Amino acid sequence: MKPLLQTPLALFIVQALLIVSASRLIGLLARRMRQPMVIAEIVAGILLGPSLLGWAAPHTAAAVFPKDSLTLLSMLSQVGLILFMFLVGLEFDGRMLRGRGHTSVVISHTSIIVPFALGAVLARYLYPRLSAPTVPFASFTLFMGAAMSITAFPVLARILVERRLLHSRRGASSPSWSRSRGPGVSVTPHGRRGSRCSTSASC
Repeated sequence: MKPLLQTPLALFIVQALLIVSASRLIGLLARRMRQPMVIAEIVAGILLGPSLLGWAAPHTAAAVFPKDSLTLLSMLSQVGLILFMFLVGLEFDGRMLRGRGHTSVVISHTSIIVPFALGAVLARYLYPRLSAPTVPFASFTLFMGAAMSITAFPVLARILVERRLLHSRRGASSPSWSRSRGPGVSVTPHGRRGSRCSTSASC
């Protein structure tokens, strides 16, 4: 496999084929389960990442997704994400939000507070079982609350576009509810943790 993947272009083509093929194959199952295609793409990112492929076949994962190629792959995924969100913004009709500002604020804040509180309660159960002794309980609680309450805005946009809800009043209001809840998501097999949540297998 190494001679085939010596050049960056050949390596990128193989990576793109694997990612797209895995997404489409899992998408067939997702459609039978009436799940949006973006869920299949998230699962494909997990399967091709270190959580499964890197664990089950580390040599194959290192050959197909070497560390020095992840920068380019991540950059291209971010460019694709930016272009997609730009196209969604072009189709978005802001006139549907007129007179619904108060409703959007109430729903947005409620959808933050309730999941955050549930995550904090769950943290009391999970902390002694999953957390390292060096991690403070307050930090673990904040992490659980934030993980339960954020919304992946691009994932929501993908679902609205696929379900053809973007031009409906409810669909147009959904982005405004989630805008204050969380940043974006990048769909790559090897994501990096940072200020945004990643759909990769690094989670």
